Amino acid sequence: MQERINKEKKLIIRQLTRKLEVINEDLQTQVKALNIIEDLEILAEDFLDFNSIEDLQQWLSNF
Repeated sequence: MQERINKEKKLIIRQLTRKLEVINEDLQTQVKALNIIEDLEILAEDFLDFNSIEDLQQWLSNF
């Protein structure tokens, strides 16, 4: 299960980087800190609505 979660995290970080261009190490660390698969799945859907790094920061501030 942990391997699946790690793969999900890597995929989401790649997707966020592709959409938002630059994801700093601090934000990557916050994404990597998500350890509940449901939270990762929600982020995987919600990031489609993000238009800026600030949107990601706001989303992560809820966790």
